[in-house]
Amino acid sequence: MARLLDVGRLAPELQGSKLNRALLALAAALVAAIAIAGVVLAEHYKGSPAALSQVEYHSTEVFGTAPGARLLYFPEKRQIVLRAWLLGPAPSGLQYRLWAVRNGSSVLLGRPDGYDFVGLVYAGYADLTGVDQLLVTIEAPGAPLSGPNAAPLITLVR
Repeated sequence: MARLLDVGRLAPELQGSKLNRALLALAAALVAAIAIAGVVLAEHYKGSPAALSQVEYHSTEVFGTAPGARLLYFPEKRQIVLRAWLLGPAPSGLQYRLWAVRNGSSVLLGRPDGYDFVGLVYAGYADLTGVDQLLVTIEAPGAPLSGPNAAPLITLVR
């Protein structure tokens, strides 16, 4: 920085008070550029998951003692992400089902079937407005879709 602003090398008209004005103008331009970059970044990330509100549903077991889960719901996009633990792939001839319970009625949200080293994962879209609880069951593929046909393995509450 000292080499760039070596006053002895500048033209005489930039020395003294004119130099101060030039530095002030440079500083003002830098501040304006940073402000514009901030606005551009804010617009870019508007609507991103980092900017969305979220609602969390969770199970109430003591972690590690039984299967459990956490579900994040992003109302603006009606997006849900379920993360369950201590659940491996469904046994042959069975499938996991995710249910939403609203005013006593159950609605099938999906059939989670993704796994990793921790357990079950699922991402999908649903409107969880007014949902009291979520259930994860394991059922035969041909079981009716009108409501859970087995006791829940996991119950999630808000």
